[in-house]
Amino acid sequence: MKRKLNSTEVIDALTDLFILRGVPAYIRPHNGSGLTTTSDPTWASAASHPQ
Repeated sequence: MKRKLNSTEVIDALTDLFILRGVPAYIRPHNGSGLTTTSDPTWASAASHPQ
């Protein structure tokens, strides 16, 4: 795996993991600026549920 991934590559990798292992109960980022993206936010909400 590359040392640096762009947001599309991260989304692709997470999607593959979710397919193989199922959707996790939660994902906990460290809230750093390195985890921000302008990618489509519906990707993450598609697997979530209303609180």
